[in-house]
Amino acid sequence: MVSMEYLRRSKKSIIDIDFNGIYFEYSIYPNNSYYANKLYLLINEFEVIDKVPTSGWNKFLSAQTPVEHPMLKLKLLNVRPILSEPSLESIVNLEVSPLRFYIDQDTLLKFAEILSFCNIDTESENRTPTASINEEITKKNNSTQIYLRKVNISEIRIIIDYKPKQFSFNSLKDGQYGQILNILPIKDATLNFKSLKFYGLSGIDKLVQNIIEKYLPQAINQVPSIVLYIGPIRPFFKISEKMVDLIKNVYNNYQNEQPMIPAIEEGARQILTTTTTETLKLISRLSQKAQILFENIETELSTNKKPGDNSQNIVTNQPPINYQYGIRYMDSGSGSVKDAVKAVPVIICRPIIKLTKVVSKTTNDVSNALDPRNKLEYQKKYK
Repeated sequence: MVSMEYLRRSKKSIIDIDFNGIYFEYSIYPNNSYYANKLYLLINEFEVIDKVPTSGWNKFLSAQTPVEHPMLKLKLLNVRPILSEPSLESIVNLEVSPLRFYIDQDTLLKFAEILSFCNIDTESENRTPTASINEEITKKNNSTQIYLRKVNISEIRIIIDYKPKQFSFNSLKDGQYGQILNILPIKDATLNFKSLKFYGLSGIDKLVQNIIEKYLPQAINQVPSIVLYIGPIRPFFKISEKMVDLIKNVYNNYQNEQPMIPAIEEGARQILTTTTTETLKLISRLSQKAQILFENIETELSTNKKPGDNSQNIVTNQPPINYQYGIRYMDSGSGSVKDAVKAVPVIICRPIIKLTKVVSKTTNDVSNALDPRNKLEYQKKYK
């Protein structure tokens, strides 16, 4: 049981949903018409903003670049199959443009927490003291339930970046194989879901159940391909993908009796650009990791260093006799070796940190110049 104090509304939001450019139209037809009413909804652009403090990403969900407007289009038409009866049947058309997800594990856990709260609220509302009240509610729900004559859902394309932060080996041993995704970050993983058509469904719950039944196998079948988008593997996959495209284009030109030289030149240019871009991205990531490592080393050594400790200026007159003696001498806390190990990194860490910052920024700038889409992605992705 969750206390109401724990469920109290926060003063600051951690997840925002922004809508931009909403068009809504609702039409009602005469009672003697075959058509009862029509709803038309367009959302030009929508985003889910990530405000979780521990997340370094700016957006959880946005449109892919270039943006295909509108991002969401919904058409709902209710008809009267029998004019003398009040029952209605719905025809639904839903179109969704390609979506871009930047998923931080902390934000994902927040979503799960919010959904669990919603389930608690729903269960508490559904509890009734007597069975007769339950029967009345069931009859009422059945009488007002929507009957979906036809539902069309467009093809949906999703690109996902995922940043794991916690990995539980015990959960993996218990059979929670989703923990495998928390081992390494995922970059630009692509999932494609085919268009769907349904006929004769009673209620929204039945529709959601059918969508899950259709999409889940498609998602499972595409899971092995996600391995190609794991951070260390992705650059090699992108380069090999461009090589395959070059071979395909040259072969297509050969079959169509078109000149092959332009296809070879274009393919070589794309391979060179991709190789350079991915190499720069890899150098940038390694520089960032090195920067974080040396910042942590500097912080640790600075906090461990005693105030007024001038041990780095101590010079011994006699060096250690051999390496065993030297190790014992260092461990004793009175030798110059230990003092040097404690003092020198503090001196050299700051120039290395500055150097890694410069390298990371330079490689990012050059990568963005080669492919301007990278700059737009960074602006969307990071806070």
